[in-house]
Amino acid sequence: MGLIPLPRCISPWKKWEKKRHDRQQEWFRMSLEDVKTRIREGRAGPSFARTYLEPSSPSTAPFNFNEVASTLGMLSVAAVYTLSSPLQTFIRTAVLHPQWYIRVQDEVDEVCGEERTPEVQDTPRLPVLRAFIKECLRWRPPIPIDVECSGTRG
Repeated sequence: MGLIPLPRCISPWKKWEKKRHDRQQEWFRMSLEDVKTRIREGRAGPSFARTYLEPSSPSTAPFNFNEVASTLGMLSVAAVYTLSSPLQTFIRTAVLHPQWYIRVQDEVDEVCGEERTPEVQDTPRLPVLRAFIKECLRWRPPIPIDVECSGTRG
């Protein structure tokens, strides 16, 4: 069973949501147009949009421009949220627990020096950094992991 459609007069949020949706769709369309322009001018770097729009890709015929823009736009929105949330938590944790951030920085400096950032092969030699990241993800996961339980608690 779906939601009961409420008239606009008793659901003012619908007006705000339509405005937000329209702005987002316009941004998706403008971004895709920008990639099309960059492809024509030979300035487009690698991207999902470029791959999708290039003549050598499989046909986009079943999808209109707005559908393609929405699909690729939502991929970028998902990427932003899955990256920004853990990064914000990392920074918040570093600010709230500077003693641990100092330990992490000292470990990174010892393993990598000041000339480079950590790489995957450094992972076994960075236990404090790994623990810090795991604790950030445990403390504030980027996705809701307890929705069912929290919805059923009294």
